[in-house]
Amino acid sequence: MNKLVIDKEILLKDFIGTIEVTSDEVILNIEGNCKINEIVLGNHKRLIINVLKNSKLEYNRFSLSPSDEGYLEINHEENVISLFNEGILCDKDYKMDLNVYEKYSHINSKVLIRILTLDNASVLVNASGYVFKDTLENEITEDVRAFNSESSKISILPNLIVDSNDVVANHNVTISNVNEEELFYLDSKGINESDAIKLLRNGFMLSIFSDEEFKETIKKYL
Repeated sequence: MNKLVIDKEILLKDFIGTIEVTSDEVILNIEGNCKINEIVLGNHKRLIINVLKNSKLEYNRFSLSPSDEGYLEINHEENVISLFNEGILCDKDYKMDLNVYEKYSHINSKVLIRILTLDNASVLVNASGYVFKDTLENEITEDVRAFNSESSKISILPNLIVDSNDVVANHNVTISNVNEEELFYLDSKGINESDAIKLLRNGFMLSIFSDEEFKETIKKYL
C-alpha cells in the first residue's frame, strides 16, 4: 500500500494508501475515489477534509494517547459519499471538536468514532453536524461511542443543526463500561476476567474498521 507524507495542504486524487502528517494542521482536498489509513501517535493533529464534488472517501484513523486538543472538520461538496472512522485510545486528558458540514445536495456522510479510556483520563467530545438550507436528498450520521474505565470521565456533547426538510439525520451517543453478562459468558468459555476485558475492549475499538491489514496494525497498540 502507498504511503504519503503530508505537510499542510494537499490534493489527493484517487489515492489509496497510508498517510503520515508532519504538521500541526493539515488540509486534505479529496477528489475521485480515495481510501486513506492513518495512525496518529501522541499529538492529535488539526485535520480539515474537503470532499470535492462527485467524490467518494473512506478514511480510517487510529489515535494513540492523543494530547491536549484535537480538531476534525469535514466539508462536503455536491454528490459525495464519505465515511470517516476513528478509534481513539486515551490515557490522559483530551478534548476533541468534531464539525461536519453539508452545504450542498446529494451527500451521504457518516462519522463513526470509538473511544477507549485508561487510568484517570478525562475526555470531552463536542460533536456537531450542520445541514444547510435548500439542500436536497442528504444523509448525515454521527455515531460516537465510548468504553471507559471506572476511574475515567467521558463527556460527549452531540449537536445537529438541520435547516432542510429533505434529509435523514442520525446522531447516536453511548458511554458504557464492561458488561457483566458478557464477562460471565466469556468466563463460562474458560477466559479469565483480565483477558475477557481486553477482548471486549479490543472488539469495541476494531468494530468500525473493515480493512484487515489496518486492524492488525491497530492490534499492536492495544
